Amino acid sequence: MADEHLIADLNGASFAHVQMMLQRGELSASAVLTAIRTLAGRASQQLNCVTGFIEGATLEAAHLDEQRARAGRAKGPLHGIPVACAPAEPSPTERGRGAWAAGPRLL
Repeated sequence: MADEHLIADLNGASFAHVQMMLQRGELSASAVLTAIRTLAGRASQQLNCVTGFIEGATLEAAHLDEQRARAGRAKGPLHGIPVACAPAEPSPTERGRGAWAAGPRLL
């Protein structure tokens, strides 16, 4: 269960702000992941925008927190930042079949 105060703080927070707090050790990767999953779940109740979560993310966040505790600093600039993944290409109904007839493209 995520901390409601943290959820409120992260809701609408900028990437730079969350990154700074993780770098300073003011937030843990596990706490950020839990809060973001809660926010995503709430959004999905209204928008049906989340199909699932990355398997093993909770264990990876705990591992990152252990690494930070041992080293006394973040491993790098993205240490603890959750990642959202979208399908490689939209379904034909999302963009029209003709747009994807030649295969996926970089947009």
